[in-house]
Amino acid sequence: MYSHSLKLKADYIKQFEYLLSKVVNECDPNTFYWPSSASSSGCFDAPNDENRGDVHYWDVWHGLKPFTDYRKYYFRFCSEFGFQSFPQLKTIESFTLPEDRNIFSRVMESHQKNGSANGRILSYISDYYLYPKDFRALIYISGASG
Repeated sequence: MYSHSLKLKADYIKQFEYLLSKVVNECDPNTFYWPSSASSSGCFDAPNDENRGDVHYWDVWHGLKPFTDYRKYYFRFCSEFGFQSFPQLKTIESFTLPEDRNIFSRVMESHQKNGSANGRILSYISDYYLYPKDFRALIYISGASG
């Protein structure tokens, strides 16, 4: 677990476990409020405990684990996990010119906020598929649909 200052923890608990809980209860007392995600019960008590509360599991994306790693876990409730893909071609066409439609172009790289993500996506594609025949196929096979 990351090491956080006591002040940061106190502010986080005050905001998510006291203030927001109170506001939600005042505005809609019939709606259940969960204090944070991932959380086992609040107060930074084992927030990713797989047997209590909810879990975030990003070891495939951030830890470079194989996709089969998802099969190893039976979390009580996994509220967040995932793998990045490129946006739909229609979206890419809205911010690029045809000459920019290469995932390593300056425009595509400037829209990517994770410095190693484009290469990471290609690496995973190469582990499971033949290299796509063109840009459109690469975007599709990365997981973007529609």
